[in-house]
Amino acid sequence: MSGVLAEPLGSLHIVATLRRFVDLLSSSQGPNAGLKVVVTGGGVALVTSSSARIVRNLQLEDPVCLFVGQVVKAQLERCGDSGLYAGILMCRVVERVLSREDRLDVQRASRIIQRVALKLVRCLEEDGVRIPVEFSSVGQMLGVVRCVLSTKPACGLRKDDRESLAVSIVKAFLGTVENDMGHVIVTTGDGASVGFRVYRGILYQATDETLQSCYDGCNVSLLLFNFMLTENQKDDKISSKRSVDISAEDVGRENMLDDILSVFREAVKLNVKIIACQKVVHQSLKIYLRRKGILLLDRLGTAAASELAKLSGAVPISSVGSDVIDSLDSLLGRVDSVRLVHHDGKPYLCLERTDGNILTLFINAIGEEATSELQVLSQFWIKLAHIPPQAVCAQSY
Repeated sequence: MSGVLAEPLGSLHIVATLRRFVDLLSSSQGPNAGLKVVVTGGGVALVTSSSARIVRNLQLEDPVCLFVGQVVKAQLERCGDSGLYAGILMCRVVERVLSREDRLDVQRASRIIQRVALKLVRCLEEDGVRIPVEFSSVGQMLGVVRCVLSTKPACGLRKDDRESLAVSIVKAFLGTVENDMGHVIVTTGDGASVGFRVYRGILYQATDETLQSCYDGCNVSLLLFNFMLTENQKDDKISSKRSVDISAEDVGRENMLDDILSVFREAVKLNVKIIACQKVVHQSLKIYLRRKGILLLDRLGTAAASELAKLSGAVPISSVGSDVIDSLDSLLGRVDSVRLVHHDGKPYLCLERTDGNILTLFINAIGEEATSELQVLSQFWIKLAHIPPQAVCAQSY
């Protein structure tokens, strides 16, 4: 049975813990920030100064610190930046209230904070605090990115490396600015060297089996599955945010391989060249596709499968049945080209579409920790850059 400890919020123990927590966050901000060694419950040591990695891996037991940690995570999720500042601000305010340094009771302090927060939001929404961005010149954007990169010593980048990464980040962002805002996928290498490169489209690390199939071509049609292509599947829907409603039959079949093969045979008739799957694919199905010269992209993961659906226009399939076979041509996606590229001596397939605005930013630094730090940093900057200015102003207080 779990024990319950009851003590007032203003106790010396809670206030002291909160002060230690804010000291941890404060010493991680700015260009002179110190690195933190965070040891997870599994014994994995992380060296970082990133608020995202600190809060994600720090085991917080104090209820007030746990609440602040959730606020920081929400700030990072919605805005992609200012996690340290949000945590420091909240810690300072709560600490002052709980320690009664201002001789205010909690209820009155809460009303004051709410009024101040509303005024702060109105100030942030004013044009005076916004920085206009001129897209015809990248100098301003490069300056912001350089500033952010200089505050993360755990990345282990030299000045030339920071400049190269800054240019790549801005290039990737500008490549998605069209009629519809696109997306940048940040992927990493093995940490054996330093390198940054932007690819238009989606990268998929090729294997020996992949290279045995057709890996180049133009105007290539594809099918995308988002469930395991193995035996004994009982999924009964086709999931898509688009307006497609197809009901599946014979859900309770014990062996799904025959049903999947029927779909694949129909795909061959439709001249489908790529079968993509978010999860695993049965070995016998792999052999069939290889014999038919169809390229299989399996184990994509949720994020990559979602981006591939956006890039190609394919409707993700999550069941098999006669209705799916009859409507297969309406579920197809298309990419303009599939080409083989090499990065750091490893082969990758690059799926491109001329009118698409999804890019991949490939980053690599010396060491696994530095590469992970760069990935988190790049993802947050890209996300922040894609948020409308009014949303950033309203959410970053």
